[in-house]
Amino acid sequence: MRKFVDTSIKKIIADHKPWRFPVRKNNNNRPTAPFVQWVGGKRKLINEFEKCFPSKFKNYFEPFVGGGSVYFHLANKFGNKKKYTLFDINEELVITYNQIKKDPTSIIKLLEEFNYRHSKEFYYAIRNIDREKLSSKRYKKIFDITTTLSAEQIAARFLYLNKTCFNAIYRVNKSGLMNVPMGRSENKNVLDSSNLYRCSNLLKNTQILNEDYSKTAELVNKGDLVYFDPPYDPISTTSDFTDYTQQGFTFEDQIKLCKIAQSLKDKGAFVYVSNSGSRRIRELYKDWNIKEFYVKRGLNSKAERRSLDISELLFF
Repeated sequence: MRKFVDTSIKKIIADHKPWRFPVRKNNNNRPTAPFVQWVGGKRKLINEFEKCFPSKFKNYFEPFVGGGSVYFHLANKFGNKKKYTLFDINEELVITYNQIKKDPTSIIKLLEEFNYRHSKEFYYAIRNIDREKLSSKRYKKIFDITTTLSAEQIAARFLYLNKTCFNAIYRVNKSGLMNVPMGRSENKNVLDSSNLYRCSNLLKNTQILNEDYSKTAELVNKGDLVYFDPPYDPISTTSDFTDYTQQGFTFEDQIKLCKIAQSLKDKGAFVYVSNSGSRRIRELYKDWNIKEFYVKRGLNSKAERRSLDISELLFF
């Protein structure tokens, strides 16, 4: 049973008085968009992906959902004509999805308070709520966010950190502590209430599970569409980024994923897998169709390298 300690977030809010009143003019007419930014998100590739997707399919499944760009695109297009199932092993992310689905108003109220107080000091107070400082760079985890805070607090904290951290990177250390520093701007507006309400309506016909990709083997049937977007296999020793969870994602996981994806294809499902163009990934999927794309990614710490086109592959 989740133990609620509402005073933790409330105390941080009480200790930081509002100092700004950012105003965002919400656009109620635009399509529902992902509510988080995610490293490796597919917003820029949606139109190209759709050219490869089947024109007709039954239900849609997306493990490694992250920001859910592909899901939101398809859900906007097909609405309740399809059933959707999303998976992610990141429990905070799944709680956020489900709370937006269930009660977006509770999150919006908290995010308004965060928005008024956003500053460097407030950012680190919210980020470090689950840890005790031992030295300038060392922290000790004192409680688990997912079993201690309420669902709306988890969701509001997750969304706030995503909007204000450096490059929207979600990264945790081996203790499970989110350790990304604040981004450069204190002028960020962290709230788009109209989009959260639209997301909530879209998610009503969607199941969001805290499961890993292997769960698809039990749920996917012939004619279903499945899109896997795992942490990419690094193409160099400096490009490795799989720290979305404490466990990371190894090449053994890539092999297991390929086997499950192949078994779903053999079952008659439409299966698509995104990954890097590393030699060993190409070898894993050598019998699949391959489509190569080039897209700019903003993960690199050096600004001049963020403008480079990165090769990404879609296997199907």
